[in-house]
Amino acid sequence: MPKTPIQRGPMKAATPPSVMPPSKLVEPYALIQLNFRASAQLHWDFKLCAAQHGMPMVDQLLESFRLLRELQGE
Repeated sequence: MPKTPIQRGPMKAATPPSVMPPSKLVEPYALIQLNFRASAQLHWDFKLCAAQHGMPMVDQLLESFRLLRELQGE
């Protein structure tokens, strides 16, 4: 089955932290909720990969992000 490209809506510009209201500023390592939409297929693939490696999806996301930043030299 051919993969269909991910369809995204228009992106909104993020408010810079210096302009955010104080109620929105949090400690750098405080846990906050991260919400985004993904296709059902991506969700299934991500969940399956996490299960195959015996890790929670959130740990897989954090590790993926860490590796991406490392790859990009950040």
